[in-house]
Amino acid sequence: MIELIFLLKIIKLLTDQINLSLQQLGWSSSLKALEEAPLPRIERIDSFERRFNEVENDRQRVKERLLNASQCII
Repeated sequence: MIELIFLLKIIKLLTDQINLSLQQLGWSSSLKALEEAPLPRIERIDSFERRFNEVENDRQRVKERLLNASQCII
């Protein structure tokens, strides 16, 4: 019985810690709502990843151009 009480206290402590962390991340609903929240479709994730990679490539090209331009000025 003591072990069960101890385990329940640990579960409560961990649940409280999770809820606090979720609030710090901006989640305003319950842990249960997060568990039940729908996940995006894999196609949407792939699309986002492609766009993110394109933006990163563009950023790298701009960085290289700025470096080249600064070397030409010096």
